[in-house]
Amino acid sequence: MKKVYQPARRVITRRAVIQNGRFASRKMGRAIDFESPVERDFLFLAEYDRQVVGIWEQPLKVAVELGGKWRNKYPDFKLLMRNGEIRIHEVKPKKEAEKLENQAAFEALENLFMEVGVDYRVTVDTDIRKEPRLQNIKNLARYAVRMPSQMDLLWLRQLLGEVAVITVGDLAEGKFGRMLTKPTVYGLIFRGELDIDINLPLTNDTLLFKGDFPTQRYTGAEPEVALCD
Repeated sequence: MKKVYQPARRVITRRAVIQNGRFASRKMGRAIDFESPVERDFLFLAEYDRQVVGIWEQPLKVAVELGGKWRNKYPDFKLLMRNGEIRIHEVKPKKEAEKLENQAAFEALENLFMEVGVDYRVTVDTDIRKEPRLQNIKNLARYAVRMPSQMDLLWLRQLLGEVAVITVGDLAEGKFGRMLTKPTVYGLIFRGELDIDINLPLTNDTLLFKGDFPTQRYTGAEPEVALCD
């Protein structure tokens, strides 16, 4: 029986504020807990990111010395990248991240993770919520379960190797002989079968490219971070 993931600290509790929730991750095949809207938006980016293959929330407890006292810290997320790199992410509103006490904690954590070769990053809301990228991803995510037939998918893969320029509108209008509805095309983009420039507005004229890394469910072991005592 597969082991159920247990975060280092519970996010969803009876006392938790109403801003928390669960994010349905296709990559992980389970719901990932988040405790703020900005963490939820970060999860949209991680789920879409072709280089991210695994996502874990509240992955570990870390003791750091701050102002002469030892305090326990719980980084928000651990990401496993396609190249095997592990990244630890702290996700915060920019105003929170700029507070002196948080800056001191971030510096201590960065130094600690650096000692074991792990990339520690602080990601703020202004970087996460860049538009139209975030809204594009949210719009695409609505159609994540939309799938074409196997014949249509094979046809599309062949077409991408033969035609230099294909747009969302071309497929939706049946320009090349078969019609794929816009929701179906959006689902293919979100799952990585198709790629676009996610930083440009999503329209009928959006150019489509063959996706190099279609989304797959992560089935390996959780990568461990061995911190020094």
